[in-house]
Amino acid sequence: MEPNVSDDHELLTQPEAIEDTSKTTTDVKSLFSKTKKKIKAANVSTLPPPPPPPPSRPEQLSSSQKDEGWEREYQKLDSYLKDHGLGIVKVDADGSCLFSSFALHFPKATADDLRREAVLYMMSHPDDFEPFVDLEMYPNGFADYCMRMGKSTTWGSQLEIQALSQSRKVNVYVFQTGGLSTIKMVNFDPSTAQCVTVSYHDGQHYNSVLAAPSESEGAHSIFTADLIESMLKKNESKEEQGAPPSYTDSSVTKVRTTKKKSLFN
Repeated sequence: MEPNVSDDHELLTQPEAIEDTSKTTTDVKSLFSKTKKKIKAANVSTLPPPPPPPPSRPEQLSSSQKDEGWEREYQKLDSYLKDHGLGIVKVDADGSCLFSSFALHFPKATADDLRREAVLYMMSHPDDFEPFVDLEMYPNGFADYCMRMGKSTTWGSQLEIQALSQSRKVNVYVFQTGGLSTIKMVNFDPSTAQCVTVSYHDGQHYNSVLAAPSESEGAHSIFTADLIESMLKKNESKEEQGAPPSYTDSSVTKVRTTKKKSLFN
């Protein structure tokens, strides 16, 4: 808002104001008269060049490109496992892929049986699982989570893997695509307890991992963690073969928090 010069003038001409008001008034007016001066045009040749345009964002991948990437990562992991005497066995992507992958390791159990077993185990051990439930997704709490997990189309997660590990007294190895390291849940004796092996693809699907058929030697029907470690080191360098087996994994420590117990202890 432009200052009211006339008001200032009246204030300065009052008796209690300082003397020589005409000079002061002239100075005030001169301040505003200076703003009317024309600004010289800038010399375009001396201006800095305009900044480069921002990099364009990559276009969203089409469904076919995503499928190609998924298949490429699948083949890469399958090739790695086959080099070590293992192989991926595909299961349907019907919402029960985790339980179907486990079921191939337990011929007498179905995916529905294992889902029910996991839910019942979690409900009977709420202190071990409730702290890990996302209350934003399940505002009604742990009971709501278990109720939804009981439905045949609800995806299983690491909570259900841990529940099955404990209820079946087995260790679990989860091989992952995308260059992610293997998750190793070793809750029992690695030399004697059965170890269930599954693969996890693109953060959204599980398959089963079983022994690859071999002409020279019979395939192993039941794995232990020690046996899997020896198979994974089969084609490694001598230096790596001399290292002791590791049953911890960097990808496991990432999910740990200071406020909650770890699922992998």
